[in-house]
Order: sequence, then structure tokens, then C-alpha cells
Amino acid sequence: VRSRREVGAPLRAAAPVVAIAFSPDGSMLATATGRALDLPTPVPTDQTVQLWDVATRRPVPVSLSGHTASVNAVAFSPDGQLLATGGNDDLVVLHDPRTGATVGTPMRVAGHEYALAFSPDSSRLAVGTAAPDAFVFDVRTALQVGPTLATGAFSAVAFSPDGSRLVTSSPIANTTIVWDA
Repeated sequence: VRSRREVGAPLRAAAPVVAIAFSPDGSMLATATGRALDLPTPVPTDQTVQLWDVATRRPVPVSLSGHTASVNAVAFSPDGQLLATGGNDDLVVLHDPRTGATVGTPMRVAGHEYALAFSPDSSRLAVGTAAPDAFVFDVRTALQVGPTLATGAFSAVAFSPDGSRLVTSSPIANTTIVWDA
């Protein structure tokens, strides 16, 4: 058993971090400082999402945009080509993590986004919301795939390693459901 110890200095975000994700190669972190229950008040994306260089512990000089309210959820695609952000403006925005540029059309979702998960092949994105539903989108077209999933408020989402199953879990409804993806 390896001992758990801090590796390097802590990252110092401007506000409490509510979501965090490693890039697939481990060189970057994405952090979000939104609050899931905030009203969708105007906040620039670059004030609630930050990319960090893991080696230097410094912010990556990339400005992200696309949201009009705070961001609560972040996820890198397994191929490392995309960073998904979900916020209180009921949008999921895809970004190029190298440049910060938005990619494609934002996905409109009913309910503030709480959790994001890419399928293993990076083709689909599951979205858990503060509303009682979860959604799956085709990343290329930004269109919803299949029916809305009734899950219960604040649903967490994850794909199985082979992409054949999707799991949703709601602490409010006290349910965890495995779906055929």
C-alpha cells in the first residue's frame, strides 16, 4: 500500500471549487467554482472555470467563454480533445482545452447542470441536472440521444468502461439506476 501524501503545493483558486477533472494525460486540471443552487445570474465563464497546469500549479492562460451564469460541472473527453462545462444557464458548452475556443453548438438542458460524463469513445455526453432528469447528447451534433432519463434531483452520471451502460444516481431520491446506453 502506498502512502497518501500531498504532491506539490496546493492550487489556489479564487473561490471554493465544486467540480474538478484531470485531462486524460494528467497534465491539466479543470476546476469549476459555481454553485448548483445559484440563480442564473450573469457571470463570465472565465470567472468560474479555470484550467491549471499540474506540473507548475499555475493557471493555464486560456480564456473560456460560452456561459452566462456560473459553471458547476467540468469533464474532459477521454481522447483529450474536448472539455465540457455545465452551468446555471442550462447550457453545456464544449471547449478546445488547448485554445479555450467553443466547439460546436451548446447543448440546451432543462435544469442547472450538476454532473457531466463522456462515453469512453468520446461520442456521447451524459448530463446530470439539479432537475429530476438526466440526458445523453451526441457530441458531434449536440442533439439529445434517446429519451430523457427520470432520475431524481442532483443526478450524478457515469458510463461503464465499455460504454454499454450508463448509471445515474440521485442523493435526493435515494436511487441509483443502471441504463442501457
